Amino acid sequence: MSVSKDGTMNMDTLSSIFYVFLGVIYIVRGVLNGVGDSFFALLNGIVEVIGRFTVPIILTMIPFIGLWGIWWSVGIVWFISGLAAWLRYRWFKKNIEGAVM
Repeated sequence: MSVSKDGTMNMDTLSSIFYVFLGVIYIVRGVLNGVGDSFFALLNGIVEVIGRFTVPIILTMIPFIGLWGIWWSVGIVWFISGLAAWLRYRWFKKNIEGAVM
């Protein structure tokens, strides 16, 4: 991780914190595809792509966030997309009998 001399976090450090959520996205989407819920995985991917270009626009308009909004948006979108995929997985596991989990 890279931290500047004054102790503040650099942009690449900020985005690397959110890689856990990206891993959740890939794993859960793969599981959902494997058990036949490929439409949700597709929909989740489309929403993620839309979020990847709308959230930075919104965040960079906020004066005190500025360009940091671009880096924060990556994490925010990955978190929301990963959370939605995880919740769908939990729902699928709970409500669909006979699915191998």
